[in-house]
Amino acid sequence: MYSERNLRKLDNEYHLVDRTYDDTLLKLAYLAATLTNEDAKEYVLQGAGRRLRILKCCIHNVFAMFPLTQERVLTDDEAAQLCIPVHAFLINTAGVADNLAWTFAKEKNAALKNTDVGLHLSKTKDLLTPEFRHYLEEEPISTWSKRYLKEYRDSLAHRIPLYIPPGETPDGKRLPVPVFRGSVKSDHVMMLHPQLLADFNTVAEIVEKFIKFEFPIAAKLDQAIAAM
Repeated sequence: MYSERNLRKLDNEYHLVDRTYDDTLLKLAYLAATLTNEDAKEYVLQGAGRRLRILKCCIHNVFAMFPLTQERVLTDDEAAQLCIPVHAFLINTAGVADNLAWTFAKEKNAALKNTDVGLHLSKTKDLLTPEFRHYLEEEPISTWSKRYLKEYRDSLAHRIPLYIPPGETPDGKRLPVPVFRGSVKSDHVMMLHPQLLADFNTVAEIVEKFIKFEFPIAAKLDQAIAAM
């Protein structure tokens, strides 16, 4: 499992999830208040905002179903049940970025086909500010989006869903393994709890940068209210 040092670090990060959720939801609310297009407002509040709550609940469910100090090996059914919030988390993590892209397209009245709307699609990126485009294209966001999130999301939706192994047997001793992976043929595995926390923080950061660079009036509103 995790070392004592990592346990403390992960536990501290976990207890910041609700605060990060509240802060990010407020930013989305301030953004919606500055928008003039009703469809754009819906994508912010009923799209990104709703998904954000789902992400928060998925993290809480995973930490409840598989605590950081888990010592018992999961059964096959328990491992399958644990996959459900992780699947929902990844789909909705990708969905938040899509909702932001649709918010931008609707509010800016961009002449884009549905298949061209996406923060990482070239025809949408061409319309973004140079600052936000640079943020999306630099590390670590570029690799996180293209080689991690898109790969797992597309595989989950169209090919092989990720799974969580119930346990392993090193030296004949069975231990719970807090990881998830895609194909059994792949050696690429992700640590469960740290990855979900990192993904949630990345989503919050993307929302913050999106508002800062594309809708600075909303960013200033957020700052002004925070200073009161």
